[in-house]
Amino acid sequence: MPQVIKKQEAARVETPSAARPLSMHDIQQAIHHGWIDFRATKAVSLLYGLVFTLAGYGMVALTFASDRPYLFFALFIGAMLAGPLFAVGIYDLSRQLKKGKEPTLSHSLQAMKSGAFFDVVALGFGLMLIMIFWMRMASVVHALMPETMTVMEMIPFLMVGTVVGAIFCAVVFGITVFGLPMMVHKPVDVVSASVASLKAVADNKGVMLGWACIVGICTVVGFATGLVGFIILFPFLAHATWHLYQRAFVI
Repeated sequence: MPQVIKKQEAARVETPSAARPLSMHDIQQAIHHGWIDFRATKAVSLLYGLVFTLAGYGMVALTFASDRPYLFFALFIGAMLAGPLFAVGIYDLSRQLKKGKEPTLSHSLQAMKSGAFFDVVALGFGLMLIMIFWMRMASVVHALMPETMTVMEMIPFLMVGTVVGAIFCAVVFGITVFGLPMMVHKPVDVVSASVASLKAVADNKGVMLGWACIVGICTVVGFATGLVGFIILFPFLAHATWHLYQRAFVI
């Protein structure tokens, strides 16, 4: 078993290429082709969306069962942190479509048994730690709030929570938006993929800010629909993200 692991790790030595400059046209094309992929893999994609949504319901139930409804905002941020990891299987669906193959649920699940498995798990563990830390930070901010407050007195606490949450989201977004699709696409270790993703985002700040806003708006819509909207929005965004990655690093 150790020899197998070493062989897998040794195979993941490819150096990521530099990302090409992106424009808003690339986002438009990513959305267009993402929707095409979603329709072509509707049954499997909706299944992924349903699982993500059910996981969301579970987190909401735990939040309110803990008698801490104020953590609902933290849950919103948590969805944006955990979402990219759930999308890995959907990236494989788009990958299979591009190869001209029939995308299946079994193949997308088996993709995690490839050399990318350990790197994806490592990144997922890191995201989990970030999410736990974020939830603790939200608890600390709430603990510092007086029991009775006016709207004006609440503003500083809301601003602190928003800024801290935005920082967490920015870091996770920068690492995962291209990092996870890259690890699914080719043999790249988690550190190289994360660095390449961060650099690509930094080199295309305006365009990637636009993409982040689209993801944020879809997240708001998902929560506004009682999470039901995520059944469609989540897999659609994952397919679109794959195509944005393709346009940044492949095409």
